[in-house]
Amino acid sequence: MATYTDALKRSINLEAPPTRIISLVPSITETLFTFGVGDRVVGVTRFCSEPATQVAGKAKVGGTKTLDVKAVLELKPDLVIANAEENRQEDIRQLLAAGQRVFVTFPRTVAAAIQMLRQLAQMTGSLEAADPILEDAEQTLADARAANLNRAKLRVFCPIWRRPWMTVGPN
Repeated sequence: MATYTDALKRSINLEAPPTRIISLVPSITETLFTFGVGDRVVGVTRFCSEPATQVAGKAKVGGTKTLDVKAVLELKPDLVIANAEENRQEDIRQLLAAGQRVFVTFPRTVAAAIQMLRQLAQMTGSLEAADPILEDAEQTLADARAANLNRAKLRVFCPIWRRPWMTVGPN
């Protein structure tokens, strides 16, 4: 049995790689397909749009903020992947109360995102396929850090969402 710690510091025990996965995060959905385990994805949100031809036939379980908990439960997943910011806490609580295994993500840095992806690859047994991608990401991050080591910090405001306005940055 392998034990993984999610972003909420909860332990998730897996006896074997999950065979019925529901992804409540569009970027995670795309990642699972990239890692070669898309055939195990049984449900996604209506915002999970890539890879388009492969997710088109997957069951839709609502939106990231408007989850249909009943639809999730009907699919009998052995792993639900959510995000602490993207998905509503009350939906996650309902899934947990129903006995679902929910792995909550919340990477806040590029390095944390790479580590989270590595953990998902380990959880799904797709590390062999994911490793070249993750190693490339780690090298790219190391190169970016090295290239910027002695540069002055640049302040930037880059809006990524509105209603409410959001930007990237600490917290």
